[in-house]
Amino acid sequence: MDTMAAANVNTYAPVAQRTEQWFPKPLSRPIGTHVETKRLPSLVDWAVAPEWVTPEHAAFLMGRGYDLAVIHELVSIGAFDLRDAPDGGYLIERASLREYQDALLIALSE
Repeated sequence: MDTMAAANVNTYAPVAQRTEQWFPKPLSRPIGTHVETKRLPSLVDWAVAPEWVTPEHAAFLMGRGYDLAVIHELVSIGAFDLRDAPDGGYLIERASLREYQDALLIALSE
């Protein structure tokens, strides 16, 4: 410990406050000051998802690059298998989401 840093430490301050002086601040902003990032779906999310999902759930399962507008655009070009929902909307087959991802991966890898 250098003498300059030791001079800046208040020895009567609580331990937590003294410890905080020695560690760098976190790179992330405090809660409430940044836009919450959407977490990536896990294999568990895919496994427990129902066979037919809402467009919102489909956007979550597809990952960060897919929001509701993208899902609606893909629905309009016929990328997924659909059925009518009881509330008047539509549901997307979970298996067709996976088939779309597989086809996209093949197309991009060639």
